[in-house]
Amino acid sequence: MPIPSLLSPVRPRRVPAVGAALVAGAAALAYVRAVDPHDGTAVLPRCPLHWATGLHCPGCGGLRMTHDLLHGDLAAAFADNAVLLLLAPLLVVLLAM
Repeated sequence: MPIPSLLSPVRPRRVPAVGAALVAGAAALAYVRAVDPHDGTAVLPRCPLHWATGLHCPGCGGLRMTHDLLHGDLAAAFADNAVLLLLAPLLVVLLAM
C-alpha cells in the first residue's frame, strides 16, 4: 500500500470539512477581536484552572494575546503570553508541513 504524499491533492470529500474548519476559525477570530478577554464581564467560556485556583493558564494568556494581536498591540500581546508569541511562527510552519 503506497504512503500518501503530503503534496498530493486534497480528496474531494475532505474539502467541505476543510472549508467548515476555516469558516469556524474565522468566526472564532472575529468573536475574539470583538470581545475583550481582559474585561471580566466578557461572554467567554470559563477557564477551569482560573475558576479553581485564580491563576491564569497559558490558554488564558493565548486568548488575551490573540485579542491584542488582532488589535495590533504587539507589546500587550508579548506581555500576555511571550512564549506562545515567540513560538507562533514555528507552529505555523510546522502545521503547514
